[in-house]
Amino acid sequence: MAAPAPPPSAPSSAPPPPLSSGSRRLPLYTTLVRLPGLPPPLPPPPVPTLVPIRIDVDIGGIHLIDSFSIDPHDSSLTPEQWARQLCADLELPAPQEFERRIAQSIR
Repeated sequence: MAAPAPPPSAPSSAPPPPLSSGSRRLPLYTTLVRLPGLPPPLPPPPVPTLVPIRIDVDIGGIHLIDSFSIDPHDSSLTPEQWARQLCADLELPAPQEFERRIAQSIR
């Protein structure tokens, strides 16, 4: 019959032994190596800056009140395009006048 296994020892909280004179520590940082022939990495995208916009327009007896946030550095939509889409979504009558006033509010 085999002898019983010894009980597991408790983990030691003692610090690791000091390094010998022949060993060295590895750096705590990583160096980025650029391979020849590859394009440089892209810069990170800018952090969006949101600006609150409040619209309060009264035209022809229709009172439009809305609020939203826009990133002024986002050039995917102009204020006029944004206003045109909002008027189309809300099916507003006389959309040209609403578009003009909404675009002014956004600027």
